[in-house]
Amino acid sequence: MHCQCGRDSVVETIEKLNPQRIGHGVRSIEDPNLVERLAKTWTHLEVCPT
Repeated sequence: MHCQCGRDSVVETIEKLNPQRIGHGVRSIEDPNLVERLAKTWTHLEVCPT
């Protein structure tokens, strides 16, 4: 199943799993506070540049 939950799914993943990287986290850009949180924790986003 493919979920398009936006930034909420990224936040939920961080809070529940405390990952070092997140796949397909491009929707994080919708929330400047989330982007800052990702940067502070050095959480990598796996994204396709195209």
